[in-house]
Amino acid sequence: MKPLVFLLFFQTFNLLAQRSNTHVLPKKYSLSSSLQNEDIFISLGAYYNLRKSFSFELRYGVGVRRTFFQQTLFSKVDAVFCYNLFKFDLWSFGPSVQCSTLSLAPKLFKPIQRYYVAEVGYSFAFGKKIKGVQSSFIGYRTTEFTSVKHLYSYIGYVFQLGLRYGL
Repeated sequence: MKPLVFLLFFQTFNLLAQRSNTHVLPKKYSLSSSLQNEDIFISLGAYYNLRKSFSFELRYGVGVRRTFFQQTLFSKVDAVFCYNLFKFDLWSFGPSVQCSTLSLAPKLFKPIQRYYVAEVGYSFAFGKKIKGVQSSFIGYRTTEFTSVKHLYSYIGYVFQLGLRYGL
């Protein structure tokens, strides 16, 4: 499962980064930390301006407490779409939608718990080449345990701080 996630992650970036005669997508890299219901996550990703006001970010992260202190891999993949409602030279602000999947696996490639997340919120970015980013989201989460065939749903939150670096 993890090699497939990495393959899809980098293949998506490769497809989005293809140059055409009409539109060139500038690459930007991101580093972020986020506080969520389940853990504190550190994420790396790539960020693209799709049109003048639309942006897309794809990230891969790990949960700090469970991965490093409890020796249990807790990974997540995020896809974030943002409409920059207000966009100026040094800052931008707009509504965002984030879709995520999280996986808790005590042994590599054997997840015992999966989370599916759909959230709405906002994103505020400031800076020129290196941008500081603050985002907050609230939304619907579903938890699936592999040992029990039940889904548990609840409301979740995300508070995120990060940096973006544009090439």
